[in-house]
Amino acid sequence: MHYKSLISIYMLLFTFIGGFADASSYLISGIFTGHLTGNLVLSTVYAVNQNYSSLYRCIIAIFGFTIGTVLGVWFRTNPKIHLVYKTSIALLLQLVVVMCIFVINLRFYNNISHIIFFGGLSFALGLQNGTINNLHKIGIRSSYVTGMSTTLINNYFALHKNDPNYTDKKKEYIMQFFVILAFVTGALTSVICIHFMQFIGETILGILLLISIILSIYLQRRDLV
Repeated sequence: MHYKSLISIYMLLFTFIGGFADASSYLISGIFTGHLTGNLVLSTVYAVNQNYSSLYRCIIAIFGFTIGTVLGVWFRTNPKIHLVYKTSIALLLQLVVVMCIFVINLRFYNNISHIIFFGGLSFALGLQNGTINNLHKIGIRSSYVTGMSTTLINNYFALHKNDPNYTDKKKEYIMQFFVILAFVTGALTSVICIHFMQFIGETILGILLLISIILSIYLQRRDLV
């Protein structure tokens, strides 16, 4: 029971981080850092409105997220990389990137440092998105809640009580619901943090990543994820 609770917290952390990062970046700069579809739509809007500074940030965020996702998928699927702590290493890299861009933006705090920050944060979330796609038999997309919600609704209506795996599937779908709810909770938490602490509220993201790294190492050592 102890391990199951930790695994549940571990899964919820990822979408919470996704929601937190997306909401905070939108509040601060008008772009998303982990939402490719949203940034594509915003890019069109900013282009039509000739808001070129926001358009450039969107484009950089799109490229950062895409590159991070490609690197994350490559790292996860590459058969030549035989590491027990693959997820932990990816999360550690994510934390290092977040810390570096935070310090750079805090030190210089100009248009270029803002671009580096949101491009780097998009890369970090893309890395997480590419590395972690399944935990404890549950599909996880920390930045793709639309897809997770659609899958959950389809699976729920296709579920029948005469299914021999009914109980297990029901538990899985309930967990998926809470994973989606964690994204929304992360976004709401971000709004509160940014409202009271402005840019400094982004430090919460680093704390959350540090917790996820510790949990990841603990669970992977016991071959639980």
